[in-house]
Amino acid sequence: MVLFMQSVKVIQPNDKREINPASPFYVKRCIPKYHIAFLKVHKSGSSTVANIIQRFALENNLNVVLPLKKPHVSHYNYIGDSKPLTKQSIIPLPNNQSYDILYNHVIYNRTFFRAILPPDTFYFAIVREPVDRFLSAARYYGLQKQLIKNGILNANSTKYIFSKFLENQRKLKTGHNNYVDNGMAHDFGVPRKQIHNISFVKDYLKQLDKDFHFVMLMEYFDESLILLKKLLCWDIKHVLYIKLNTFKGHKDTDHDLSNADIARLHEWQEADFLIYKHFSFKFSQLIHSAGSDFLQEVRNFKDIVRQINKFCIGVPKKSFTVTNSQWNEQFVITRDDCKRMNTRELKLHDMLVQKALDNLRLSSH
Repeated sequence: MVLFMQSVKVIQPNDKREINPASPFYVKRCIPKYHIAFLKVHKSGSSTVANIIQRFALENNLNVVLPLKKPHVSHYNYIGDSKPLTKQSIIPLPNNQSYDILYNHVIYNRTFFRAILPPDTFYFAIVREPVDRFLSAARYYGLQKQLIKNGILNANSTKYIFSKFLENQRKLKTGHNNYVDNGMAHDFGVPRKQIHNISFVKDYLKQLDKDFHFVMLMEYFDESLILLKKLLCWDIKHVLYIKLNTFKGHKDTDHDLSNADIARLHEWQEADFLIYKHFSFKFSQLIHSAGSDFLQEVRNFKDIVRQINKFCIGVPKKSFTVTNSQWNEQFVITRDDCKRMNTRELKLHDMLVQKALDNLRLSSH
């Protein structure tokens, strides 16, 4: 199941390139995939990817795995959260229907995923460089304020503010410790009691390698989306985006880590570093085998994304036409497309929940 070792070159119907049939990416037919499981890893650019999947699900009238919870309570879009994953925790489907897509926040559980999703489901996730991810999570979950409140950090501190925390992180618990302490490993399903057992993590990583067809890197977001588009056999319009859930507070440089801090973080977050190192290496292998014009294709995609963002954010026109290239046919972006790309995750989640409940209600009549 490891696409990095057996990937295929997906040839879009409009792709005019001549591709060597001996290439590990080559297939004669390109059939779009509709059965998808996306592991939404915290603070790794996953909200933008979730928007892409939500749009695809709505556009294609797909059945989505959704949590059965009261709307608009804390974590109402999380499947299971801290509770065991069961079929009773998700919105059921009418008889003779099956789930197509899973994308919500959930701790990966191989048994549960395979019990509810079709056998041909495409599994993918996204990871982020652990130092950057820690800083992002620390900012987002207010670690600095918690340290000040607990008397660990002086309110006037401006440099290396997490040094004391990293010196004593095993003793200093925070309200969002699951997301700060090896948060990627936690989302990938490494049990909390085993998260610092590196021997266990290494064995567990071998299974993850078999389970996941593709793992995106946040640092190479556009490259990841082009690879994802190829692997799913989607059109370029399906993976366009307006960046969502971007933190508008302090910049990364405001919360720099010292060399000693980074060394301590590496020791503490070894599970996250192992996961990132493994999948970043596989990602680089996939890039190397993607073809000589892959970087040109990425540049073309980046240019389209810039044009779309400019149009959606302010140009007073009803539509925008993307001209054809060797990688895409001409297509049109409308104001409705902009609205959907710019809609927050929870609002799209609510739309999908309502659709699922309506589907269930209609089937009972």
